[in-house]
Amino acid sequence: MRKNVLLHLLVLIGGLSIIVFGSFILPFIYWMLNRRKSGDLFDIQATNLLNFQLLFSVVFFVLAVVFWLCQIAQLRNDMPINSFYLMLFAITAIIVNVIYPVFVAIKIYKGSQKLYYPKLIRIIK
Repeated sequence: MRKNVLLHLLVLIGGLSIIVFGSFILPFIYWMLNRRKSGDLFDIQATNLLNFQLLFSVVFFVLAVVFWLCQIAQLRNDMPINSFYLMLFAITAIIVNVIYPVFVAIKIYKGSQKLYYPKLIRIIK
């Protein structure tokens, strides 16, 4: 159970660090080091979390590129772009990615064995 809690808290640590894709890389390294030593629940939780974080990281990276391209176009005065909603969405996504892993870690610490991240795309099995 402690390994599952730490796995979810590593998303928080990686998300707040300066490591690019840290919310994916830190849990991935932890999973690679512990996947043979733990039971099936740890592997299921880890792959579920890693698939969601990988998708979230890629979507957020694309969003950041679009945001910066809009800013460059606005600076060049090519087209007036209101990027307020794009920035608001990005800030909301970051807040959710920081708060949600804490919520999941607390639920797992209390004994829940439910999968909390949606199964969108299974890249890591």
